[in-house]
Amino acid sequence: MPTPFFDAIRRLAVEAPERPSLTVGEVTLTRAELVAAVERVAAVFAERGVGEGSWVTLVLPNGIEFVEAALAAWLLGATPQPISRRLPPGERAAIIALADPALVVAETAETAGAAETV
Repeated sequence: MPTPFFDAIRRLAVEAPERPSLTVGEVTLTRAELVAAVERVAAVFAERGVGEGSWVTLVLPNGIEFVEAALAAWLLGATPQPISRRLPPGERAAIIALADPALVVAETAETAGAAETV
């Protein structure tokens, strides 16, 4: 079930789908593009077991992918847990182990320090 937060984002996309929603560097997503991207990411997360009450660890740099992943987690009723990819590997792995997330989202498996990544 969508969260009220994402319902608000969808409502804005319906009202003005072509308005800019997110800009990082030279890339800008419209409201409609952001909603579509988040729904695609959420579908992948759900296939991997993310649901209401889950934790989703994000080991990503600030950027479009980070925003999409965080919003996708919220859409599914999960909690995004951002952690710095600059942490030493042992520290990063300890935080991930303690959180026991349903999913770790990272650029590489090495960055994630976990077996199940997207």
